[in-house]
Amino acid sequence: DLFRASGPVGRAHIKYISPNESFELGWGPDVDLRVSRKVVRKATKQGLLSAWKGYEEKVQVLISNLGPRKKEVQVLERIPVSEHEKVKITVQASGNSEQKMPDENGFISWTSHINAHSRLRVEHQYALSHHKDVSGLT
Repeated sequence: DLFRASGPVGRAHIKYISPNESFELGWGPDVDLRVSRKVVRKATKQGLLSAWKGYEEKVQVLISNLGPRKKEVQVLERIPVSEHEKVKITVQASGNSEQKMPDENGFISWTSHINAHSRLRVEHQYALSHHKDVSGLT
């Protein structure tokens, strides 16, 4: 059973945790936080005879702390990862908040504190290009 200062807030199940092992427990939504995610996709210009086409995508996550206390938040975003030689993903650190780069699975993570009545903005961008033989990506 999960309890906060206001009383019971829910119930969770924990399976097979070793003694002294760390684990995460979700407490549900935080009423003091608001999250907005905006995605802007722009087609990239290719040469007239190019066999490649694609797009650039810019993602902006805005988190507002409306509450009276400082909060710690973690933002986890995923950039596509190509397993095909005719699909290329390009990420430039300069377009990402704190110049973070994704791991081998495409995940980028930011952990920050948001002061009371403040906002946090996290951004990342990437370009996807694919050969004209590949369909379903744009």
